[in-house]
Amino acid sequence: MNTPLEGVRVLDLSRLVAGNVLTTQLADFGADVIKIERPGRGDDLRHWREEGIETWWKVYGRNKRSIVLDLKNSEDLEKLKALVSQSDVLVENFVPGKMEEMGLGVEVLQDHLTMAAAVVVVLIMPERIRIIKLALMLVMVWSSLLLTTLLCHGLQHQKIQA
Repeated sequence: MNTPLEGVRVLDLSRLVAGNVLTTQLADFGADVIKIERPGRGDDLRHWREEGIETWWKVYGRNKRSIVLDLKNSEDLEKLKALVSQSDVLVENFVPGKMEEMGLGVEVLQDHLTMAAAVVVVLIMPERIRIIKLALMLVMVWSSLLLTTLLCHGLQHQKIQA
């Protein structure tokens, strides 16, 4: 079955909600999503539990392939750079300047990627402020869905131009 994003590879360096919602949507549309996770811990979303169950990860980790890379290790960083050169889209939500520190600034990425999405709407609120947390989650999910739409349009436009 042909899917809208068949043949598109997405490299997912995000963590928590916004990036995972975005990349799950891209995976649902057929993109090959490779999730980069930290050694020994994985994505922080794996540790968010509702009544002892990893509900968040089960929902937003679907349809992705996960690999473990320690981005502080030079060998693993080289593996990441090799994956970047084989990908069309990169999604990350590091603090500003972190990608440049790793040698993956905009000038490097633009030579390799079709699209790059920096998901900057990741906030963590204390559990006791549940209503605010829910409102922020809705904003993060909505912004991720909007970004999914924009990425799909951009990728489609590039296909038409090619």
